[in-house]
Amino acid sequence: MADRPRPQPAARHPGATRGAITDVQVRPRDLGPLFAKPPLLQGESEADYDEILSRVTQAVAPADPIQAIWVQDVTDLIWEVRRLRRLKASLLMASRKKAADRLITETRDPYQAADEGLSPKNVNAWLRGDGEAMEKLKRGLAGRGLDLDSIMAVALAERLSDIERIERMITAAEVRRDKIFAEIQRRQEALARQLRAIAHDVTDIA
Repeated sequence: MADRPRPQPAARHPGATRGAITDVQVRPRDLGPLFAKPPLLQGESEADYDEILSRVTQAVAPADPIQAIWVQDVTDLIWEVRRLRRLKASLLMASRKKAADRLITETRDPYQAADEGLSPKNVNAWLRGDGEAMEKLKRGLAGRGLDLDSIMAVALAERLSDIERIERMITAAEVRRDKIFAEIQRRQEALARQLRAIAHDVTDIA
């Protein structure tokens, strides 16, 4: 009588480690269309999102669909925090023109000759990333006891309410993320206790 083929073990997800909880990992993308499309805005990288999702999945090693959903939620919150920080920086960068014009106008001395480095043409060149224009602007500002940080300070003051709103959104996302991490840890610890109890009972029977 021919030997029956032996069943092969289920494939393990990369990053899984041996142990009661991590022998089987449930990946968010395995749960169907709910996670088929990441929550990305135009211009955001799906590859970068997937890298974060992969790292969180490997770190948490979700053992059931609920934990996999939490992994997805954590990934979305991490992505949201990154996005908000990027938008905050972009908001300040976009405010530089108005801030520079205001600062130059308010500190102008009518008895001094106009400085080429503080001209609208040079400021616009600086905004486009022209290194030579930046040096001219820095010299012009220094002549008035100012520097590039002075422009950013004015930009920050003008958009402070928007920046504070973004900061509150970042804090809220981080709090939600940390609560999910705590719940994952609590659930995994409870599962580990259950598995240890089962293992102990099986040992007693044997």
